Amino acid sequence: MVYLAIAGVMCFIALLMLLLGLRLLFSVHWILGWLRGTIGLLALSVSIFLTWAALDVTDYDELGYNEALATVRFKENQPNQFQVTFSETQGVSHYLHLAGSQWQVTIYGLMTNATLQNFGIPAGFKFVKIEGVDGQQPTSQKMLTESRYGLDIWHVLQRFSWLFPQVSAKAFVSSLHPAKADALYRISMTLKGVEVKELSGGVKDNATNAQEELNAATKEQTAEVEEREGEAETVSPDTDQATGPE
Repeated sequence: MVYLAIAGVMCFIALLMLLLGLRLLFSVHWILGWLRGTIGLLALSVSIFLTWAALDVTDYDELGYNEALATVRFKENQPNQFQVTFSETQGVSHYLHLAGSQWQVTIYGLMTNATLQNFGIPAGFKFVKIEGVDGQQPTSQKMLTESRYGLDIWHVLQRFSWLFPQVSAKAFVSSLHPAKADALYRISMTLKGVEVKELSGGVKDNATNAQEELNAATKEQTAEVEEREGEAETVSPDTDQATGPE
């Protein structure tokens, strides 16, 4: 009997709560207040996200195709151990240690569509990392740019591409290139991807080129001597014939 009374009281309280809830839900003032609060929180969230993303976008630079974006110089400390100077054309230089007989670089690109390009918004890029490689296996990795505020807009656009379909996030990785002492490389972007051009071949190549130049010069000198000897042999019979009758 007592439990029936307790159940009745609980049902009565539940009915009161139901009536109060329905009254509040169908109140115009409450609905407007809820909408106002929801829209306000949404606007505040978008503002924080855009500010956060804008700080990360400052790491990107305008992408120019077939233009030098950076140079990479190697100085060998030990076999397959290099001191690398990575100099971007924007004036930023990175000094780092890299291990491996080969190397490659990764670039993140924010590729804009034709509509944005017509409004003067070109594609953007940033250097992400450079890796030392031995036998197709990475042996060392150095970050060139890291998100300073915990949000990488590139990863956001890659995962949620529907947020801003006018911009696509793409990663570009260069092919492997040999790491050599005193070698100098230039990095640029083409429509096909990352292009790395060797400007200076390093100590070994310079020594080889010097030896080849020395060999060529020696051959030229030998040819000149042989030519002079041939001319001398041609002149000698005429001289003997001229002095014979006397």
